[in-house]
Amino acid sequence: MVHPSPSDPKNVQYVLWRRGFFPMNPDTALQTMIGDTRREALVIGESREALARQFGYITSPEDASAYYRSSYEKGPYHQKEVAFLRSSPWMVVFDHGKVSNLILVKGW
Repeated sequence: MVHPSPSDPKNVQYVLWRRGFFPMNPDTALQTMIGDTRREALVIGESREALARQFGYITSPEDASAYYRSSYEKGPYHQKEVAFLRSSPWMVVFDHGKVSNLILVKGW
């Protein structure tokens, strides 16, 4: 039997975490989201408070790394309310206090 690696979205721990049945290291979950084709469903419609509960904390653009801050400031979302999930490259865009978009920052 082949067991998916921890960064594979088919990993049983990640699958259970997605459904709220397993506590997973949030940094591992964020890394695994890269390969998850349904990752938007984890955050779209969520509030800042819900994201902080799910991922431990969120980071404002002002507190993000220089690279992520620069990508935000020079990117197409610089006029929007955004936050980063922990210290990851995942940026969420808020509309009316709820997540409307999930972006993987890889440079603009």
